[in-house]
Amino acid sequence: MNLIVTGNDTLVKTTNGGNTWQKLALPPIYEPRDLQFINIDLGWVTDYSNPYTLYKTTNGGVSWYQQAQPVYNFQFITAQIGWYTYGNQIFNSTNGGSTWTIQNSNTNNTLNDIFFIDTNNGWAVGQNGTILYTPNGGIPVELISFTATANINEVTLNWSTATETNNSGFEILRFAKNDNGEWNKIGFVPGHGTTTETQHYSFTDNDIKPGKYQYKLKQMDFDGTFEYSQILEVEIPIVNEFSLSQNYPNPFNPSTKIKYSIPQNVRQLTGNVSLKIYDVLGREIATLVNEEKPAGEYEVEFDGTALPSGIYFYQLKAGVYSETKKMILLK
Repeated sequence: MNLIVTGNDTLVKTTNGGNTWQKLALPPIYEPRDLQFINIDLGWVTDYSNPYTLYKTTNGGVSWYQQAQPVYNFQFITAQIGWYTYGNQIFNSTNGGSTWTIQNSNTNNTLNDIFFIDTNNGWAVGQNGTILYTPNGGIPVELISFTATANINEVTLNWSTATETNNSGFEILRFAKNDNGEWNKIGFVPGHGTTTETQHYSFTDNDIKPGKYQYKLKQMDFDGTFEYSQILEVEIPIVNEFSLSQNYPNPFNPSTKIKYSIPQNVRQLTGNVSLKIYDVLGREIATLVNEEKPAGEYEVEFDGTALPSGIYFYQLKAGVYSETKKMILLK
């Protein structure tokens, strides 16, 4: 099937290579300028008098509906992915034109045309000899994953990018009641500039209190433009019980991990927490913790490399609470 716009207000269609033509209804426009069909049903047309409006049809031109304006030149490479220009701006859609996102064109010159050969490689041309090229669909930073993990009294954010263009880095933003109900910048992670290789990033928000938190990334270009990521929500639970877990592994060689939790009311009595190691004669071997700790869950590692095999004890004290457990170093 071939479709063509002719004259000032005519859209005609052929299904036999041009031997015969059928006139179709146009949207309420007066100057159709550009036309593209992805398949027999799905297509777009622009009107330069309405002003510069993009219309879409999903039934071969029988009916049309407005999608965007103002639009100067456009191209869809698939049924979902397309671009259009207006002035010096480039817009991208990944849902067939239902919504559009502005991309950084890095030019002040008016762009006259845009053309892509696939979803990544494209060109735009404009005034004063402007020729632009993108190897990644024009996306400054393509974020492919963003996750948050709560662990004891900290939240770890991990994210990855497939491609980056002029990426200065990422501001880490946090929202919580503890932050006075506002989004606050809590850190910055530098980007990799321009790259087509997958990059991985991580940021840890340490020593936070129990409660609900929201996080998002503010990706910054070198020219100051920015874009926000999705929002992630995590919760640090309130610890209501004092506990000292059995070390793991046990027996161990040469190191083992010890978990403990401090409830909220302990900190009201005293802020100091101590975790010490003793031998079977009651002699202190090591001090793993001796400092103020907010309520929460914790994990420390004990290394017995310098000690002989045998039975040892570890004791946790916090306020009026105290608990002791046995562990075995077996070399």
